[in-house]
Amino acid sequence: MTGDFGTRGRRKRSPIEMVAGVGVAVAAVGGVLLAVAGVKYAAVSKARSWSVAGPPCASLTHDQYLSSDARVAHVFTYDDVQFGRGYGYVNCTEIADHGGFGFGTIPICQFNSPTVLQVTTARGTDYYAVPIGAATVSIEHGRPRCVQGASVGS
Repeated sequence: MTGDFGTRGRRKRSPIEMVAGVGVAVAAVGGVLLAVAGVKYAAVSKARSWSVAGPPCASLTHDQYLSSDARVAHVFTYDDVQFGRGYGYVNCTEIADHGGFGFGTIPICQFNSPTVLQVTTARGTDYYAVPIGAATVSIEHGRPRCVQGASVGS
C-alpha cells in the first residue's frame, strides 16, 4: 500500500494567458500612478493659485504697533495660529508644502484690506502694516511670511 495518490502538477499557461496577466498588472499599476499624478496635480494647482509673489509686508515691532493708530479688531485661530486684522475679510486654507509637491501642509490666509495684521505662532507674535490693498500670510516651520497682494478669495 502506498500513501502516494499522485500529485497534480501546475497547469502550463498559454502565452496568451501570460500576456493577459501581465497586461492586467501593468494596467493596475498605471491606474494607480495616474490617480497619484492627478492628486499631485491638484495639490500643485492649489498651491500656485494661493501663493503670491509680491513685495513683503512692512514689519512692525510691538512698540511701533502700539504707537500707530491702526488696531487689530478681528481675531481668529486657524490651524493653531492666531491671526488678527484691522478690517476686511479673510479666506484661509492649507496647501501642500514645497509648491504643492511636498507631503506636509502650510496654512495660508489671504486678507482683502487688513490695514494691520497680527500673527501669533508658538514662536511669538509678529505685526505687519498693510495700509492699502490685500495681503497673503503663510506659516512655514512656525514662521509667518507676509506678502502684499492676494490671488483668490479676496
